[in-house]
Amino acid sequence: MPGTLIALAAILVSALLWGLFKCNVGLTLIYIGVAGTRLEIWPVIVLPLLLAYINFVVIPVEENNLRGVFGDDYQKYGARVGRWL
Repeated sequence: MPGTLIALAAILVSALLWGLFKCNVGLTLIYIGVAGTRLEIWPVIVLPLLLAYINFVVIPVEENNLRGVFGDDYQKYGARVGRWL
């Protein structure tokens, strides 16, 4: 069971996390690690829904707030470093 969970986590990380911010990738790895240490599969099953919510709801709101606070400076920063990994 732990080997299967690790393999499933590796697939999810490579397939689903490529476009998320580095912090979100780290938090997701912690999430998968905790699920693995508890030998529970349901958190891994729910993970794609959680990642979709973060990617399509939370991140755009954060970016809008940053644009509101920092204006052109944030736009220049975003153009220089890019949004995704």
